[in-house]
Amino acid sequence: MAALRGSLRISDGCESFRPFKETQRHIHRVRADEVECRPANAARFTFLAPAAAEFYPDWDAVADQNVATLRTEVGRNPYDKALSDLIGELSTRGDTFRQRWAQHEVRRHRAGSKRLNHPLAGQLTFNYETMELAADEGLYLIVCGVAPGSRDAEALNLLASWSASASARTTSKN
Repeated sequence: MAALRGSLRISDGCESFRPFKETQRHIHRVRADEVECRPANAARFTFLAPAAAEFYPDWDAVADQNVATLRTEVGRNPYDKALSDLIGELSTRGDTFRQRWAQHEVRRHRAGSKRLNHPLAGQLTFNYETMELAADEGLYLIVCGVAPGSRDAEALNLLASWSASASARTTSKN
């Protein structure tokens, strides 16, 4: 295992690892094993989904991070139509985004922790580290982890076992 910061680790044999790819220009997250599905958009979810405030216990911090990251990307790609369309959509659909956008904060979040409320497992805290992939400009690898032996690790293991059981049932029906 290669250690990153604190309790964040990369394991070559981690069966429950689900790779994601992220392109910052649009802040899309796509599960690498389901690339044919429509990508989830973190900014749209944060500002437009009623469930976001409950999902993120630190919603204000998450909202600020989303806006600051979008502003960073606008500086890198000022003529990106899809990015402009996303910002226009968020600006016209609510004051919350528009007020944060007007603050002109620009930054990239490379490492930290995020808390979320999972509907089955309860509150979980993830540590994350973001690494830019040199071969693909604008593509980032985000590694998320939890402290080994923690309540978060136990909850993730339980969720992984439920997911594996559901996957096995689906496979056996086909």
